[in-house]
Amino acid sequence: MGAKRTTVARMVGIALLMGVWLQAGCVEDLSELTPAQQARLKAERDRLAAKPRRIIFNNDGADYPRGPETAEQFLARRLAALADTQVDTLFYSTPYAYRALTVALVNEKGTVTDKDHFQAVVEFCRQNGKEVFWSMRMNETHDSNIHGGLRLDDWKLDHREMLMARSHMPFPYGWVNRPSWPWTAMDYEHIQVRQHILEVLADVMTRYDVDGVELDFWRWPVFFRPQLYGQPVTADQREIMDLMRNVRLLTELVSVKRNRPVLIAVRVPDSAGYAAAVGLDIEAWLAEDLVDLVVAGGLFQLQPWERTVSLVKPHGKPVYACLSRSRIPDDVEAFRGEAWDAWQAGVDGIYVFNVTDPKHSMLREIGDAKLLAALPRKTKYALGHMEWWHVQRIGTILKGGEAFFDRSLMSRWQEPWPRIDLPFNVGLEPGTDVRMVCTEDRYKLSYSERRDAYELYDILNDPHEHQDLSRLQLDVFEAMKQRFEEWRAEHKTLLYGS
Repeated sequence: MGAKRTTVARMVGIALLMGVWLQAGCVEDLSELTPAQQARLKAERDRLAAKPRRIIFNNDGADYPRGPETAEQFLARRLAALADTQVDTLFYSTPYAYRALTVALVNEKGTVTDKDHFQAVVEFCRQNGKEVFWSMRMNETHDSNIHGGLRLDDWKLDHREMLMARSHMPFPYGWVNRPSWPWTAMDYEHIQVRQHILEVLADVMTRYDVDGVELDFWRWPVFFRPQLYGQPVTADQREIMDLMRNVRLLTELVSVKRNRPVLIAVRVPDSAGYAAAVGLDIEAWLAEDLVDLVVAGGLFQLQPWERTVSLVKPHGKPVYACLSRSRIPDDVEAFRGEAWDAWQAGVDGIYVFNVTDPKHSMLREIGDAKLLAALPRKTKYALGHMEWWHVQRIGTILKGGEAFFDRSLMSRWQEPWPRIDLPFNVGLEPGTDVRMVCTEDRYKLSYSERRDAYELYDILNDPHEHQDLSRLQLDVFEAMKQRFEEWRAEHKTLLYGS
């Protein structure tokens, strides 16, 4: 039964892919690539994938248009300073990076041109001898804040039934400390979602001269609804990510059309077990040659880099250690120490995320292991407020996620250590009345410091929080309140600075 379901799923996926290809205006023969074509493509892909990349810079989707600007003004604001750094490759994430949203640039007279931001990025990279990948966030949820922030894009507005929920609501799991509640995440159970992914990728690859595409599964690592309720993702759901096979076929067809390979990079959790638990079968992708570059890690690191290297390298693929400003303090010696450890473990390069300053000195240092050997670097450092919050999210995104965390990694931190094994999940909920919240499976406790008031909700039966249960279920309320107040007292210094 499982094999039959898989065969049907692949047939449907290929049919969708062909529809996407025709929709993108590609009308040449869509018959299966010949063995000779496949061999030539693979050889050239492998050659390009193996080229040295000291630093890969991800711009973190931060280039929001600030009114009319010229290409020179735009590049000066965000990218021009990268020209003489160790950054060899730019992974460029446009705003709303689950689609290619760009804005037309103007000339020096203020007249709108036919060039947009991403075209300017591609030209900048070509002029400065750098690779450029378009980075697609596979489940962006920064648009989930009911109190403001990014609005839903048009596709999500038109397909609310394909999101984790139709409107703002919390979940026990799948969220972070400053809740981007994952209600706006796309539910990959829907074949229309997977088709949308292919359509967006086809659009980018046929309009822009990219060297590759990055599928950023770290933004955000929720793809199936069971995870949000602390339930296991199934083998059938992992098989749904045979989407990767169709992405590979799409890139191969584009490669034939333009006579130059399009590489596929993925950013994934650095633990294959953690990744599988959220629906990503990294080992199968590597075995089937569905990816060309692997970027490991994000808001947290789960295991020593040596294990990630030993997973990826036997498949002949390069692996890059993600050093994220969300995890490491803005301390150049701390970044040097982290980069040194990664280089010593055998990675092929360093990938920086959430490092928004293109003039940062680390971009001239951490891509060179020999240089790092001679520079001061930290083997231990104190986590700041932001880093501390993010690292303890290991078990909030995925119930039981802490089981995949190697506690030897805590040796790099000075006390206080983040609680990786929290029995409940604590975070901040922004809005007109900033609250601290904690969840324990079905219940959410909400505390307003301004009013010194608590509320309790059963978010499984009352997801939109209509009925406060703090006086109706006193046993649950008092137990959660006590644990929360003990936690707040224990972390008073970190939270309030005194």
